[in-house]
Amino acid sequence: MSKPIDFICVGTQKAGTTTLHDVLKHHPNIYLPERKEAHFFDIDQRFNKGLDWWLQTFFKGDKNNKKIGVFTPEYLFFKNIPERIKEVLGTDLKIIIVLRQPARRAYSHYLMSKRRGFENLDFKTALKEEYSRLKEDTYYNKNHFSYISRGLYYDQIKRYIDVFGRENVKVFIFENNIINNIDDTLKQLQDFVAVPYQKLDASKKSNEASEPKSKLIRNLIFNKNNPIKKLFGLLPISENFKFKVASKINNINQKPAKDKKLLPEEVQSITNTYFKEDIEKTEQLLNIDLSIWK
Repeated sequence: MSKPIDFICVGTQKAGTTTLHDVLKHHPNIYLPERKEAHFFDIDQRFNKGLDWWLQTFFKGDKNNKKIGVFTPEYLFFKNIPERIKEVLGTDLKIIIVLRQPARRAYSHYLMSKRRGFENLDFKTALKEEYSRLKEDTYYNKNHFSYISRGLYYDQIKRYIDVFGRENVKVFIFENNIINNIDDTLKQLQDFVAVPYQKLDASKKSNEASEPKSKLIRNLIFNKNNPIKKLFGLLPISENFKFKVASKINNINQKPAKDKKLLPEEVQSITNTYFKEDIEKTEQLLNIDLSIWK
């Protein structure tokens, strides 16, 4: 029996994983679910339904002679995920990680939470309040308010290396490998997951910054306490169909974002305050130069 999954891109969030997913799904020897972020290992209610439920729900279509993968950026952050993956899939699979300058990643994450109606604090206050917010140990808070925590990469990467072995963990740097050298990165990825090299079109950028035209429609999609969303969730139709409908409405409701960018001195200050020591530890762990982040 073939392995159900050959590779997983575990993150990080806001580091170009959507672009990689959307490009790699056109490779004739790679199968990716139509729905990126087919959450399973990070959500207890889904994980408890078992592997067969996950595969039957998200992994439909022709998988013959293809390497099967999935992209779910939350998997890098949550501590129990590597062991859960090992428990269900074993250790004979490839782990892909993409890292981004942590202060810029934090700001991009913040803007996403704000656009979706989860965040009402200004950025600097949100950073200061993160510790107290995450003391309330809920998936919601950890998912939406972990601006600093997700950028402390050392422990997150080490967990995967410890479980799957350094040879099965491939780390890319967003600024170097996605922004500046995407074609070479795609070649490295194809080598890593062991598929024949295929020239892929990486010219289209995915998941570019946007904001809602209507906050009312946004809240219908993202506010879990909205009565209309709750009613829609109870309808006897597949989860994938519900997701497609919500995604279609959300895409129609988007317009280009006009967010203020972080100034270089703001990036420097946030990096020095929250991330400097962890960047140095990550450099040593991976034996790479991350001076581009400093």
